[in-house]
Amino acid sequence: MRARSWQARTCSCSAALLVAIGGSARGQSVAFTECNANAVGSLTRSELGPWVAFTPESLKRRFEPARRAGAWSAIADSVAMLFGLEARPSGLTGTPGSLATLPDSVRLLLIAELDSLRAELAEGERDSVARLNGRVTTKRFAIEPRLVAPQRVSLFVGRPPGPIVISVLPDSDVRPLCWFALTLEDLTTFYGASARAALAAALAKRAARWDNFMQHGYSMTPLELFVNGYMPRRELEPPRHQLVLFHASAGAEMFSDRPLAANTLRAEPVLVVEPVGLLRYFGQFKSYGGVTWVLAFPDSGGLATGVMLHHSDIGHVSYLWRPHVEGGASRGALLLSMDLYRYLAGAADKWKQLKRESVSQCLADAPACVARP
Repeated sequence: MRARSWQARTCSCSAALLVAIGGSARGQSVAFTECNANAVGSLTRSELGPWVAFTPESLKRRFEPARRAGAWSAIADSVAMLFGLEARPSGLTGTPGSLATLPDSVRLLLIAELDSLRAELAEGERDSVARLNGRVTTKRFAIEPRLVAPQRVSLFVGRPPGPIVISVLPDSDVRPLCWFALTLEDLTTFYGASARAALAAALAKRAARWDNFMQHGYSMTPLELFVNGYMPRRELEPPRHQLVLFHASAGAEMFSDRPLAANTLRAEPVLVVEPVGLLRYFGQFKSYGGVTWVLAFPDSGGLATGVMLHHSDIGHVSYLWRPHVEGGASRGALLLSMDLYRYLAGAADKWKQLKRESVSQCLADAPACVARP
C-alpha cells in the first residue's frame, strides 16, 4: 500500500510538472506571436474576429490624419483609452481585451511610461526644433524577445523599475499589452523619422569634414601633428587653422642665368623648407589657403628665400630671391613645390582617431549633433 501511495504521488507531481511546463511554453508561444508585428500582420480577418479594427496596422491607418496634423500626444491619449489603460469617454468602442485587468504594478508602470512619452511628444508639438533634435525615447515601448534560454518576451528592459515580462502573463492579457506597445512603438518611430534623417545628415557632414581634411589638407610632419593637436578648434572637429613648422618637401626652381626670357628659363630641383606659416581651411575643409616663409636649397648650392602662397585648388607657388652671382644673372626665381609628404605618410592615426571619436559623440548625443551639424 505504501509503495502504491508513493507511486501515485510521483505520478501526480510529474503530471503537474508537465502541465506547468506545457502552460509556460504555451504562454511563451502566445507572447512571441502576439508581440511580433509581422506575425500579427499575417492574421486573417476570421482569425482576428472583433480585434480586426485594433491591429497596429489598422490603428496606424486610423490615426494617419492626426499624424499629418502633428497631434502626437492626442494619438497617445486615444491609444491609451482604446486599450483601457485610461477611462474611455462614452461612445468610444475599445478593444475586446483591456489593460485594466493587468496587475496594479504592471498597469502603473505602463501609465508612468505613457506619461513620459506624452511629455516628449507634447514638447515636439510646441517646438519643432525639439522634434528635429530627436527628443523622444524612440525605443521606449520596444518589445524585446529573448530567444535563448530562459526564453521570454519583455517590455521596458533596462528601464527601472521594469521590465514587464509579458510571456508570464495570462493569455488574455498578452494581446492587449503587445498590441498597445506595438502601436506606440510605431508612433514614436514615425515621430522620430525626421530626427533620424537629420542625424544621418549631420553625421555624414561631420564625417565628410574629417575625410576632406585628411584627404585634401596640407600634409603634416610629426612635429606639425604635435603642435596642431593643440591649435584652437571646435570640439571633435578638424582644426580650422593649421600651423606650418619646418615643413620639408621637394620642389622645382625656375630661373635664368641670362636676361629673363621664356627660352632662357631652366629648372633645378631644390629641397624646400618652410620654417613657419599659417593655413586656413574653408567651408567643409575641401580647400585651404595660406602663406609660409620658404627656404630653398638647390643642388648647385646657395640658399634662396621667399614667401610661398598656398591654395589647394592652385598649388604651392613662391617667388624666390636667389644669391647674387657674377655676370648679371637674374636674382629672382619661381618655385613650384610638391607636397609629397602626404603620399609617404598618409592620414595620421591621430586624425583618424579623432574622426572616430567625433562620429561616436554624434551618435551618443544626437540633439547636440543635429543642433550643430
